[in-house]
Amino acid sequence: MRQPAVGAWARGWIAALSSVLMLGCIGANPSSMGLAPVQFDSGLDRIAFEMLPSGESIEVLNREGLLLLRVDRGGSELSVLDARGLPVGQISRGDTEAFRGLRWGAPDGRSRFSVKFEADGDLEVEDELGETVCKLKRRDYGFKLVDSAGETVARIRRSESGKISIRDAENLTYLTTRDEFPVEAAALLSIPDLAFAEASGLAIALWIWPSVAP
Repeated sequence: MRQPAVGAWARGWIAALSSVLMLGCIGANPSSMGLAPVQFDSGLDRIAFEMLPSGESIEVLNREGLLLLRVDRGGSELSVLDARGLPVGQISRGDTEAFRGLRWGAPDGRSRFSVKFEADGDLEVEDELGETVCKLKRRDYGFKLVDSAGETVARIRRSESGKISIRDAENLTYLTTRDEFPVEAAALLSIPDLAFAEASGLAIALWIWPSVAP
C-alpha cells in the first residue's frame, strides 16, 4: 500500500525530531501531579514520542523509550533539560490582567519569546522584541495556526471522540493523540518557529498549568 505523502514543513518537523539526541533509557514512576501518560503518533500511525509523568517531572521519550528531554517542576517555574540533563530553557507563567500566558527564557535568564493568551481564546507568539511570530486562532474544531503574514500553517483538530490531530497547510496529518490532553497544549506543538524542546516544553507547561489558558 502506498504511504501518504507528508507536506514539506511536516517533513522538516519530523526530521528535526529524529535528529534530537536520544540518550539514556528510563522508566516512568507514579506521578504526584495526577497526570496520565500521553502518546503522540505520527501521521503514519507510528509512535512519534510520549510524555510520561514521573514524580515532579515530565519525561519525553522517543518510540524506543529513550529520553529526549525532561521538564522539572520547581516553584513558579519549569526547567527544561536535554537528554544529558543540561538546561535548555526555563518556563514561567503570567496570570495577571497585564499578561496571561507563558514565557520562555534561555538558561542564562534572558527572555526569548512569550505565548500570550487573549480574551477571545486566541494565542499569540511574540519574540523577545514583542513582535508577532505567529497566532493560533481558536475555531470550533480547535485551532488554526497562521504566520505573521496571516497565511495558514497548520490546523489542530479535536474530534468528538477526543482525538487530536495536527495537520499541515496541505491538510496532511503528521501528529495525533487519542489520550487526554488539552487541545491548547497540543496546538503549541504545531508552531514551526520553535525547536522541539521549546514546543514540547511549552505544551507540557500548559498541561501542568491549565489555569493559564482562557
